Amino acid sequence: MQINNQEISQEPINLWLNYFIKYYKFSSISIGIVDKKNRYTFSYGYYDQENKLEANESSNYLIASLSKIYTAIEVLKLMEQKKLAFQDPVIKYIPEFIDKTVTIKDLLVHTAGLPRDGDFNFWLDKNSPTEEELIKHLKKIKIINKGTYKYSNLGYAILGLILELNSVQISQKKISDFKSYNKWVFDKRNENIFIDLKSFTPSFGLYKNIVEMTELIQKLLNKDQSLLSKENFNEMFKVHLKIKGENEDDIAIPWEKWKGHNIYEFSGLGFGSASSILIDFDKDISYTVLINCSQESNGFYFVRALRNYINYCLENKIKIDWSSKLNGLYRNDDSDIMIFDCGDKIFTINPEDTTPFHPDYLSEYSKIDEFKYSILRKEEGYLNEFATFEVDNKEKATLFKLGGWGYRKVEFDSII
Repeated sequence: MQINNQEISQEPINLWLNYFIKYYKFSSISIGIVDKKNRYTFSYGYYDQENKLEANESSNYLIASLSKIYTAIEVLKLMEQKKLAFQDPVIKYIPEFIDKTVTIKDLLVHTAGLPRDGDFNFWLDKNSPTEEELIKHLKKIKIINKGTYKYSNLGYAILGLILELNSVQISQKKISDFKSYNKWVFDKRNENIFIDLKSFTPSFGLYKNIVEMTELIQKLLNKDQSLLSKENFNEMFKVHLKIKGENEDDIAIPWEKWKGHNIYEFSGLGFGSASSILIDFDKDISYTVLINCSQESNGFYFVRALRNYINYCLENKIKIDWSSKLNGLYRNDDSDIMIFDCGDKIFTINPEDTTPFHPDYLSEYSKIDEFKYSILRKEEGYLNEFATFEVDNKEKATLFKLGGWGYRKVEFDSII
């Protein structure tokens, strides 16, 4: 695939994600990588585990809180049409609302002082309130610490009500083939089918496939004015709330912005699904990941790893020689390792690492002769580790690192 006219090999991504599915017992993962002109989508694993149906570009996922991006866009469109404004009080549109000072902007940037979900327990019973039940609940809601950041699904559900009053509905048809899987607990996992989140659909209830998501993020990356005006793109991506602390992201609408970078992220997690988008305006590349099974780590793990890998390839002009018999996945009794032959160098990656494809986790070896390589520890400034290969007649290779620590090459299909 071509990203900004540079060759990026897909094979390390294939190896890593298939390995991840095997090692962590994931169901399926769909990824999208987008530059300003091109869109690439890839799917891995079984979307339907019971029937062994593989994921593809048409597989639908619950995108969880990424739904808020669609809701925010519709609110900004109404602002373009002068039908509402940031500083409009919510009570102007919903007279039942308890507080006269909470504004639409407060809802968009999570400063309304609202609880995360109100008093509803849909995370347990999967039964979301109707619009009538939601409005009734708003009469007794408590506002706490207004003006400070407090993430609220309830706030975006209220925005959905305001959109409907302006003849804009964030609705979702039933996806008959949808399945997702909760994380493993005592060797068991629950299967989820379509959940109608009713009044909370604008907050975290939309279902999309990877093609639909990449179409959206390409428009966002290009700031396509068929989606929003230049003025409202500026409103969407500017910092509306600075969070104290160097390692915390600032808040845009509804994005989290990396401090010191022109990079925006947003993720969702719930009901056995995980999703994430990362838009890197510094590199003009965006990434999205949809997963129909949940783990402790959410989608941020995957989009950040993809970004790190592609940036590393672009910056170092890495080109893998896929004709080399040294490439592949290797195992010993304790761990696994991936090896990529780039001619005068080889790179090794531990696919189990929690931060794959980060420069700190890529070991780089320089070629000494045909099957011998030495590693340069950049922080130490000298060669202090060797790797050697032994290749048998069947072109299966064994890697021995210094000290006799050995890995046997395995056929990829044998462990996936």
